Amino acid sequence: MSDKLKTDLVQIDQYEQTALEVSGLTKSFGRIRVLDGLNLSIDLGEVVSILGSNGSGKTTLINIISMLTNPDYGSIRVFGRSIEKNPNEIRSCIGMIGHSPMLYSEMTGLENLTFFGRMFRIDDLHSHILKTADSLGISNILDRKVGSMSHGMQKRFAIARAILHKPRILLMDEPESGLDQSAIDLLRNVIGEYKSFGCAILLVTHSLDEAVKLGDRVSILSRGKVAYEQSTASVKIQELRKRYFQYSDQYTSVEI
Repeated sequence: MSDKLKTDLVQIDQYEQTALEVSGLTKSFGRIRVLDGLNLSIDLGEVVSILGSNGSGKTTLINIISMLTNPDYGSIRVFGRSIEKNPNEIRSCIGMIGHSPMLYSEMTGLENLTFFGRMFRIDDLHSHILKTADSLGISNILDRKVGSMSHGMQKRFAIARAILHKPRILLMDEPESGLDQSAIDLLRNVIGEYKSFGCAILLVTHSLDEAVKLGDRVSILSRGKVAYEQSTASVKIQELRKRYFQYSDQYTSVEI
């Protein structure tokens, strides 16, 4: 990532300190209530790590915040603005890395990044793509079709896509999945750098160690709610592991 990222970012002091506020979020699929009145907030410069077993609502939460899925009830505000009333403005503030790379397999890496960069009207786009690609070790394969790349390389391009427009909020759903150690180190650098520049990060992970190492706060989801929350500065890994398995043993979705 460019050393000039901080100066390239729009001055974030124009925003409210609370970057993301989720209130009473509820979502059901059929008779299964995946989110059940969930509340969560993240401040600027904060990394919140989300843990939870399969079915606890982690991915659904990410998809709703990123406007890929609509909630049944509840509200989401980004820098005090409702995502329902200000979708286009808020999309420009958010970058997302999900399970899927969200790239077009028949297009090259460069074509994908150019396409997404134009959506966000990035100035000096080609130069910015080259800098971002170089920082993630993918500049030498920009001309390859995404469909011919390994999962790990596709994930690197997904990271590039997510940070290309310099978002103020990063949503990461198990971003380390499928990455080799060198790519994981790059990902950690991205998280650390964005945090140091005052951005907010919501990190979903299955790794308790990564949750504590990278996060300022750790939350465990169970039955569609935040069942446990603690500052990583004060949490003990043994206690966190105990709580994680405690809530994983419970039913994680509510049948209605």
